[in-house]
Amino acid sequence: MAHEQAELAKLGIGKKPVWMAIDDNTAGYDVLSYRPTTVGERNLLIEVKSTIASPLRFYVSRNEWENADQIGEAYLFHIWDMDKKPPLLHIRTVEQIRPHIPSDNEKGKWTNAHIPLG
Repeated sequence: MAHEQAELAKLGIGKKPVWMAIDDNTAGYDVLSYRPTTVGERNLLIEVKSTIASPLRFYVSRNEWENADQIGEAYLFHIWDMDKKPPLLHIRTVEQIRPHIPSDNEKGKWTNAHIPLG
């Protein structure tokens, strides 16, 4: 939240991010934020993950992915490498994650996908 508050201040946006997941973990994202456009501000939905895995990776649920896929460019993944001091933020777009999402087939449907950051 602190990172996103600082980002909004840097962008000159007077709104504060909203931690959606604290009240509802079914929303499909964790933080509601904002970004400037040529005609005002637009919502930005952020899924926040943390990891200490080596090599760097995280998991995305089917619900998170379906929301991300539907929303597109207004959705970001913030992945924090907690093994670094201070923690290091990696930001990924929906299109950067898409190649790592498995396909369903007649024998089953995926529920969680392992996403490498390398």
